[in-house]
Amino acid sequence: MKRLNFKCTLLTEIVVSAQTATEGEHQSLNFIPGANFLGILAAEVYPNDPAVSYTLFHSGKVRFGDAHIVSNGIRSYQIPFLWYYPKGGKLTENNNYMLNFMSNKNFNKLIIDGVILKQARDGYFTEGGDYLPFVKMFSQKTAYDSDIRRSAESEMFGYEALQKGSEWHFHVDVDNGV
Repeated sequence: MKRLNFKCTLLTEIVVSAQTATEGEHQSLNFIPGANFLGILAAEVYPNDPAVSYTLFHSGKVRFGDAHIVSNGIRSYQIPFLWYYPKGGKLTENNNYMLNFMSNKNFNKLIIDGVILKQARDGYFTEGGDYLPFVKMFSQKTAYDSDIRRSAESEMFGYEALQKGSEWHFHVDVDNGV
C-alpha cells in the first residue's frame, strides 16, 4: 500500500455543511471529508475512462482521507471527544483530563473539589501538544427576488464557512498494483 499526501489551500471560503437538509440552521464541519476530494477526481476521470473509474471509486483499493487544518506546516489532529476540561476554563490552560482513563481516586478528588468537567468538542491539536482553536467565518445573506429585482422578503439565511487561505492536509491510500 502507498500513502499519497496532499496539501489543499482554500482559494475562497467554502461551506461544508454538517446536514443535508436545505432548511434550518446549518453548521459547517471543521474538517473537509475525503469524499469531497473523491468527487473532485471523479468529475475529471468518469467521463474519460470507465475502467479506471471502477478501480478508483468502486473497487475499495483507493481510500480518500479527511483533510485536517495545518499550523506552521504541521498537520493537526481533531480533539477527541474523551478530552474534558474544567467548566469555565479553556483547553489552552493545560488542565485537561481524559475521563475514561482517570483513576477513581482522581475522579473523586475532582468531585470533592467541586470541579465540573466539560467535554471538548471543537478544535485541533498538534503533535507538540499545541491547541489550535478552530475559526469559522459566519455570513448572513438574503435571497434575491429576480421578479422585483431586490432582496426577497423574509428570506434571510446564515452559513458558516472554512476560512479562505487556510491550509489543509489529506492523504489517499492506494493498494499495491493500482
